[in-house]
Amino acid sequence: MKYLTTAQTAALIRKDLKANFPGVKFSVRSRSGSAINIEYTNGPAEADVKAIARKYEAAGFDGMIDYQYNISHWYNEATGEVCVANNQGSAVTGGCYEGEQNDCPGEGWECVSFGADYIFVTQNITAGHFIDAVEIVAEKTGHYDLTTLDAVRVTESTKAGWINYSDFACNGRDWNEAQWINNLIYETARELSVAEYMAA
Repeated sequence: MKYLTTAQTAALIRKDLKANFPGVKFSVRSRSGSAINIEYTNGPAEADVKAIARKYEAAGFDGMIDYQYNISHWYNEATGEVCVANNQGSAVTGGCYEGEQNDCPGEGWECVSFGADYIFVTQNITAGHFIDAVEIVAEKTGHYDLTTLDAVRVTESTKAGWINYSDFACNGRDWNEAQWINNLIYETARELSVAEYMAA
C-alpha cells in the first residue's frame, strides 16, 4: 500500500475541486493532526463539495460506540479517479456502519492510504445574500419586522455574513421561533448563493 502525506492528499483534493467547480476559489489546508480544512465563499452547495472532498477521508467514526475505523482506497493517478478499497466499518465491533471491500478496478490503479483521517468543509456566504434572504423570509413568514432589525453581521476576516438571531427573540418572539427563523434565513441565503453560481 502507498501512504500519502496530508499535504499530498490536500493537493489531490485541490485538483479534484478545481476540475469539478471551475472558477471557485477553495482554501484547502492541512491542520494539526490528520485532518484537512476546506473553506470557500458562495459558490456550489456545501453538500456537493463534501461529496467530492470526503472521498479522500482515511477514516470514519461511529459516535454511537466512540470508535474510529480505517478506510483505504484505490487510486488511478492517470485519471484521478478514487474508490474505496477497504472500509473496515464498525459493525464488527457492535457499531452501525457496515464494512466494504472491493477488488482492484483494473490496470493503472494502486491501493493508497490518504493522509487525512477527516476532511471538514465550510461554506461562507457573503452578507448580500443574507440581506436578500431576510427580505424573502420576512415575506414568506409574515414577520415583516425582520428587515428593520439590522440583524445581519459581517465577519471581517472572511467578509462572510451571519445572523444575530437574538435580535429576533428580543422583538417579541420566543427563542425557538427565533431559531427557526434564523435557520430559514441561512437556508435561503445558501439557496441564493447556489442559484447565483449555477447562473454564472
